[in-house]
Amino acid sequence: MISNFQKIIRNYFGFSQKETNGVIVLFGVMGLCIVAPWVQSMMPIKAISNTEDIAKQDSLVAILEKVKAPEKTTFPDIEFQAFDPNKLSKQEWLAFGLNDKIAGRIENYLKKGGKFRKKEDLKRIYDFPEDLYEALEEYIVIENTQFKPYRKYDSKRKEYASSQYKFDSTKKYTSKKKEYTRVITFDLNQADTSEFKKLKGIGEKRAMTIIKYRERLGGFASLNQIDEIFGLDSVAKNSLKQYTFIQTGSWKKININTANLEELKAHIYIGYKLAPIIINYRQQHGKFQSEEDLKKIKVLDTEKIEKLKPYIIY
Repeated sequence: MISNFQKIIRNYFGFSQKETNGVIVLFGVMGLCIVAPWVQSMMPIKAISNTEDIAKQDSLVAILEKVKAPEKTTFPDIEFQAFDPNKLSKQEWLAFGLNDKIAGRIENYLKKGGKFRKKEDLKRIYDFPEDLYEALEEYIVIENTQFKPYRKYDSKRKEYASSQYKFDSTKKYTSKKKEYTRVITFDLNQADTSEFKKLKGIGEKRAMTIIKYRERLGGFASLNQIDEIFGLDSVAKNSLKQYTFIQTGSWKKININTANLEELKAHIYIGYKLAPIIINYRQQHGKFQSEEDLKKIKVLDTEKIEKLKPYIIY
């Protein structure tokens, strides 16, 4: 019966097994709270001291605390550097924002002889946060100084003899660490993902985010617009401002007197709410002659007009 009840909850709410068990425990506690007064009324009245009341209340609070939904992990705002996950201590993982339980799993895995051989192996740690992995991915460097054993066939003994490469202490073995090469400034409105990825703090995902925002703008008109891009931290924004420039007039402009509804809606500063208002005003009052006409639209504040100014022609 309980198994069927679990299936109903999981299918209806889309809960995991852990969340389903928590709901069932919570229902049980609620049921006890509901029937407790009735059971108590059927029992002989017994004087209970204040101390006993407090103890019972504390016990109930403890039960409810156990069935609370797990809190979401929040990660500190830190500047990442290249690192080898096989060499981090538990305390260093905690500094990244991992909780004690997950950091302990990694520590136990390494103590038992486990090894991260590629970046993706981190995701095999149970409950390792996906968003933290995405933030760390481009900084993960797996140092590989181990040599695989080989087997050589011994014709005299007619068998394979196991041997192992010896480590030469006189030879220098270096790991491949992420290095940021000297970057020549480039046009923010012409750059592709490969150029953006040369900058510190920008990987494939963030490069695509920048390009998508640029397309919605029709091109950047000011480097200050970099601050508007959601998902970039201060390191990425500073890199963009330091190593990019904007050619004058390299962004697309909209003729506010001839653009149709879809063209106006497509621009990120106008959108689907403001576009019909502009068209209605144009139909009622005629063509826009200057910025002063835009100010007559009450929903357009000074800040919005300043943002639109480089993109509008009359």
